[in-house]
Amino acid sequence: MRSASITFKTLARQIRGGLVASFELHSSDPMVYVAYCCFEGRRLSITDAGRFGSRFPSRYAAYAALREVGVDEVTFIHRSAYGEMIGLEGCGQSNEYREVVDLRAFEA
Repeated sequence: MRSASITFKTLARQIRGGLVASFELHSSDPMVYVAYCCFEGRRLSITDAGRFGSRFPSRYAAYAALREVGVDEVTFIHRSAYGEMIGLEGCGQSNEYREVVDLRAFEA
């Protein structure tokens, strides 16, 4: 099943039009970051061409792209498999790190 997405171009236009949304940047690998736009109970991956989510090689590159289209704030999310790696049984608790980043102070 194909996930829902929104292009950077469409996102920029909607932000200029007053879109109220939250934004997330997920670290899915040490060098792979994927951005999402969350509104109306949906999470849309942000893409260049509308087909697959854009993957960034660094947080810096993702922040620059998001700032360029008018995003002011993003929540960085990194999920860790630490419990599994050290052999904890029943590690149902999420080892999740969240950081809210104000992109208005970000200099590209």
